Amino acid sequence: ALEIIKEKGWCKVWLECDSELVIKALENYFVVPWCLRRRWMNCFFLFLKIYLYFFVHIYRE
Repeated sequence: ALEIIKEKGWCKVWLECDSELVIKALENYFVVPWCLRRRWMNCFFLFLKIYLYFFVHIYRE
């Protein structure tokens, strides 16, 4: 989803996720495994260009 945001050029994003780990990774990239960290950081730096964003943890039904 984060890579699609970059492709579309969106500047306002509301990201809902049922994985609390993903939300924590957005707050602290050290929880991301090293083999995924480069790709994750590329997505993370995208958020420096986004004007407005929210990350929300939702619970599964």
